[in-house]
Amino acid sequence: IYSAIKGAPFIGGGLQTLSDFLNKYLGFGGEYGVDPVIELRDPKISDKSFTGSLNTAFTVNFSEHLKLRLSAGFNKDNSIYKSFYPSSTASGHISNGSGNISEGYDFSWLNENTLNYNNTFKGIHTVDATAGFSMQQSTREGYSFGSRNYVIQGLGVDNLNLGTNINPPSSEKVQSQLLSFFGIVRYSLRDRYLFSAIMRADGSSKFPKSRWGYFPFVSAAWKV
Repeated sequence: IYSAIKGAPFIGGGLQTLSDFLNKYLGFGGEYGVDPVIELRDPKISDKSFTGSLNTAFTVNFSEHLKLRLSAGFNKDNSIYKSFYPSSTASGHISNGSGNISEGYDFSWLNENTLNYNNTFKGIHTVDATAGFSMQQSTREGYSFGSRNYVIQGLGVDNLNLGTNINPPSSEKVQSQLLSFFGIVRYSLRDRYLFSAIMRADGSSKFPKSRWGYFPFVSAAWKV
């Protein structure tokens, strides 16, 4: 019963509603003394974002067995979030209005280039070799600021200076890079005995000590 009374979904003026009566005389109408309907109606929230990407690639055939492939792409994401909770809401009740704006920017790009050689000799020996390198970088930036205790709440986040208590602003910028060199050689005898060797070297800004890591791999197999 208490929960039902506490969340009384009434809207009105004066003492004509049960929620108004409870707020004034008992102090527990709705969450922090507000109506649930007001919680959906009064907050001013805007969340906008933009995402864009572009990828392209082309291949150069030097001969029947040798070709070069070049590819590149980027991704960009922008977002802005605005919120204002007036004193009529639970979130803005204690602080007498609360407003905040935060923005974020993400940008990343990638370039990869490979040279491939594929040929079969005497009908039984097949060699497939690829060498290449790639580069990529990603950047994340963002900031946030807000204020509380508004004398005039009608302008919301359009004038955060009206809040007398300023929240400490925050900002960030994170960037990472990765440079990779790699080579792959596959050999097949009569399409039955298979051998492969891979070597990859990655230079990353995220590696804590040595910026370079080396990753060799060899394998052998046969078809039954």
